[in-house]
Amino acid sequence: MALTIKDPDTLHKIDHLSRIRGTRKVDVLRAALKREYEAEAATRSVRDLLAGVLAKADSMGQPGALGSDEHKRASDEDWGE
Repeated sequence: MALTIKDPDTLHKIDHLSRIRGTRKVDVLRAALKREYEAEAATRSVRDLLAGVLAKADSMGQPGALGSDEHKRASDEDWGE
C-alpha cells in the first residue's frame, strides 16, 4: 500500500535526512519508525496494555465461583428441591 505524505515540513525533513545520510527516503522512514516502535514497546509492558481488560476480568470474579448461598440454591434447583 502506498503512503502519501502531504505535509511539507515532514517531506522536507525526510528529504534532508535522506541527502545527508545518503540513503533512500524509505530507509529514513523505516529507521524512524523502528526507533519509535522500540521506544513505545520499551515503555509499556503487556500487563500495562492489558490493564483495562484484567481489571474487568477481576471484577467479574472467578468463573463458576458461587457463594455458599448461591451454591445451595443452584444445587437445590438441580435436585428439584
